[in-house]
Amino acid sequence: TDPAEIVITKQALSLWAERIQLSHVRLTRQSSAVDRPPPLLIADCQQLEIVHSHFEQRDVEVSSTNRPGVAIAWRPNETSPPRETRVTLRDVVLTGAGPAIYLQVPPQKLAVENVLKVGGGDFIQVSDVGRSDWNCDLRRVTLRDSGPLLRCWPASENAPLSRLTLTATGCVVDLARVAKGSSSEAA
Repeated sequence: TDPAEIVITKQALSLWAERIQLSHVRLTRQSSAVDRPPPLLIADCQQLEIVHSHFEQRDVEVSSTNRPGVAIAWRPNETSPPRETRVTLRDVVLTGAGPAIYLQVPPQKLAVENVLKVGGGDFIQVSDVGRSDWNCDLRRVTLRDSGPLLRCWPASENAPLSRLTLTATGCVVDLARVAKGSSSEAA
């Protein structure tokens, strides 16, 4: 059977719950004239699990004014007290020029298994408040013609980054070639 298809135009699919699980879903972006399209999915939750799904972004020419949106944006729906946060992707395909995953803060655990990302843009983007320890477990992840595996933005210029334990098993990373004189900033 074909997966359910959700077409994103001007607004992201926005979900809010304690725990969100998406399975057998295809999210695609319809062409849009906006400079920075919305994410395909915004998930406000403590635990996010995405399995057997596709996130398809149309390839666009990336410039300083035209930047692709992220496929998956996650943020915890609680700020205090901190509770266990987990983001899991399993058997997922992400295509297009945009970044794959944006984390508003580092979750306690990011588990990614059997995932393919094809196209420019970072695989993981994280806004780092510098107060946490987090684990990133990558198993059988393939990045083809992609941007960086991980891009972090500290809360302030002098703030230390969170402590990250990154494990990568059976992964293939093929970064996109950037022409001299062009901007490498994809998102």
